[in-house]
Amino acid sequence: MHKKVDKVGAIFASRIYRVEESRGGNLSAEIHQPVKVDDLEWTCMLRFSGAREKTYTLHGVDAFQALSQAIKLHNSWIVDLSKTWQGALWVGDCRATDILFAEWGLR
Repeated sequence: MHKKVDKVGAIFASRIYRVEESRGGNLSAEIHQPVKVDDLEWTCMLRFSGAREKTYTLHGVDAFQALSQAIKLHNSWIVDLSKTWQGALWVGDCRATDILFAEWGLR
């Protein structure tokens, strides 16, 4: 069972996605630095704000696993929103999914 975590690490990485105004404007994604809970547990916060508001706390046996979980959830969230919004998420002049697929080595 996971312990209640009161500490939140500083913002480690962030990205702003452009979203059509009709869908609520920009979407900001922030991944915070992993925080050690005890010898066997670390947490990492993922926060979305703007067009959608949601905060997640991901758990791992070490900082690497907690951070990896946050990145995986971020990526799946963005892909799902892109499908829901029919590709309406953009980073600069690129579709958000194109950026993720390039990061994954799929394009």
